[in-house]
Amino acid sequence: SSSSSSSSPARFRPITPRRPLEQEQYQVPRASVRSTRTTPGAPVDTSIHADGTLSSRMELNVHKAGMEKVDRERVNRIIHECSRNSAFYAEEKRREARSQQRIAAMLTRRDRLRAAGLLSADGRGPGSSPRAQTLLQQVDAQVEALEGARQLDRLWLHCDMDAFYCAVEVRDNPALRGLPVAVGGLSMISTSSYEARRYGVRAAMPGHIALRLCPQLLLVKPHFDKYRRASEKVRHVFRQYDPHFIPLSLDEASLDVTEYVRTLRDRYDYEDASDAELALGVARRIQEQVLESTALTCSLGIAPNRKLAKICSDYNKPNGVFTLLPATAHSLRSFMQQLSVRKVSGIGKVTGATLTALDIHHCGQFLEQRLLLSLLFAEGAHFSWFLEAALGFPSSCSSSADYAHGQRKSLSVERTFSRLQERGELLDKCRELCVSLCNQAAQKQVRGRTITLKLKTTEFRTRQRSVTVDQHTNQLQIVWQYTAALLIAELPLSLRLMGVRLSQLESASDEHRKREQGATRLATIERFLNRLDDIEHRDRSRPSSMHIDNDNCRSPSSSSSSSSSSS
Repeated sequence: SSSSSSSSPARFRPITPRRPLEQEQYQVPRASVRSTRTTPGAPVDTSIHADGTLSSRMELNVHKAGMEKVDRERVNRIIHECSRNSAFYAEEKRREARSQQRIAAMLTRRDRLRAAGLLSADGRGPGSSPRAQTLLQQVDAQVEALEGARQLDRLWLHCDMDAFYCAVEVRDNPALRGLPVAVGGLSMISTSSYEARRYGVRAAMPGHIALRLCPQLLLVKPHFDKYRRASEKVRHVFRQYDPHFIPLSLDEASLDVTEYVRTLRDRYDYEDASDAELALGVARRIQEQVLESTALTCSLGIAPNRKLAKICSDYNKPNGVFTLLPATAHSLRSFMQQLSVRKVSGIGKVTGATLTALDIHHCGQFLEQRLLLSLLFAEGAHFSWFLEAALGFPSSCSSSADYAHGQRKSLSVERTFSRLQERGELLDKCRELCVSLCNQAAQKQVRGRTITLKLKTTEFRTRQRSVTVDQHTNQLQIVWQYTAALLIAELPLSLRLMGVRLSQLESASDEHRKREQGATRLATIERFLNRLDDIEHRDRSRPSSMHIDNDNCRSPSSSSSSSSSSS
């Protein structure tokens, strides 16, 4: 039942899947594989195309559930028509030019590596230089080390609510059911329903463009209080299976159900059921409980680590489950082989364009061209991340308790809005963000030293200004005082986005530990000083061992010594 706790798992046999388990584990849909290939070695022009179509930075990203069958050519044409005279378009062209310069420099470096014999003529393997084989062996040693760290005994679930904001609005207004709906306004939408996604409407798209794509689209004003209440009910379900679950947003979380499944097996003697079947049963039960408590659906991914589970949660949407269990090193590498690089969290438009220029479209190609990538990305963290992705993230197998006890780096809150430029309106928005941030920090029992203000102008230029205070804090008065000063120093401004971040965090446990350490140091110093006082007092009260003979100016010992000597 929904009142079950993690310490007393509900008794249930593994729920029979709606289709056999082996059918849950299917190949990655072809829609996730980029079909357009370039001539190997040829630079890809991602600027404005000769026919006036959209650049790669602004074109529709179809790597999201519900977008597979969208008419990309039509959508990109409309986005281009609606954007070409905007400040956003001008800023994207500037960024596109900078990106192209970096790509050109990287391709030039690749050509130099070929000429030096470190790479083969096609750039995919080692060249004729003896040094090339040495470098390849070093890369292969990295791959072997990552494989050695792989753990396959964890059971991770990633739960993603289906079109969460829209689903809440449709639940509360059944007249919207089956219609294309988006939550937001003309300036920006935050979520779109699956009916709207068929037209190319998606989150982070201006509402006026969404209406061009889908004239019958219904824009609904957001109600964040309702979303938070629904999210808390969903989290109540999660806590029954993993008290240390990792919330990523209001509508998304990762759960490590390894201990729950082990307890379930030990207590109810499920020797005839595999971990894969029990984890699938838990996923189905979570879906049922979420539906019962919120009347909303969710989709789940199951894998031996949370990064893979997150990727899996995007398949079989909405209201589906996709599992990679039972897992082997070979099965995970096979899964990643044909996975689009854009499906991997952390690889966005800029890195994606760079990889496309190198003729890398799928994660399996990270291994095929590992020597090239190690030479081009040696100075950053990208290369290690590419290897991780190719192997299925073997090093990200910690338990949720380990993540819970880890140190969070920062807390932030930001809002996108219609144009704001009046001083009073900007300061009011800034204070609103500070209140939200400080409430988050107090709830999570953390304090920070560095306060950062993020501003995005109506010309789509981004500024960030930071200040580091003397002591860790989450007090509204202090955060507001410094943030307001940072904002006032930038005025006058015309903004469309503002954010506030608190970093260099210290948790309540850290503060308590520092207090204890400080108290221990003070106690140690106090004991030392008391000891000195005791020694000083004892020395004052003890008779002097050196008696001065005023007549002869000699000590008794000296006198005795003289006497002995003379005798």
